Amino acid sequence: LFCKQLNLAENRDDIANAIIDYVTQMTGGVALLMVKDGDAIGWKGSCDGELLSDFDQLHIPLDQPSILKTVAESKSSYLGPLPKEINNILLSSRFNHQQPETVLLMPLLLRGRLVSLLYLQDVSENIQEQLAKYQKLIPKVTMAFEILILKNKIRMG
Repeated sequence: LFCKQLNLAENRDDIANAIIDYVTQMTGGVALLMVKDGDAIGWKGSCDGELLSDFDQLHIPLDQPSILKTVAESKSSYLGPLPKEINNILLSSRFNHQQPETVLLMPLLLRGRLVSLLYLQDVSENIQEQLAKYQKLIPKVTMAFEILILKNKIRMG
């Protein structure tokens, strides 16, 4: 179903919805953040199956200490505890007020440029058990975005 949703995506929100729907089945909290003008901006998020309201109001500058900054600069994933920095707490508190045991942050790169960040939080066993699935997810999502870009180029003539 996930791959079918990606294949049928008509816009970036369709892709985001497919990711959230798929990952929500496996973890407690999931979010997508867009990277734009030096900020990580809330795009879509879900906690225990419920969409996060006002998540799009979240703005975290990527020039201030946070796990988002670390992943944005390294362009590689992070799996582990959430460091107790104000911007990390600002992000995790959108889900619930309990500090997550483990977070997984994965960059979404299009042609080498960071465009989005996938953030997951849960108890460590859940994320560890599903890690292989999460790692297979990113290349498929990247392809869906590339196909969307090509479709838009075709439509523009």
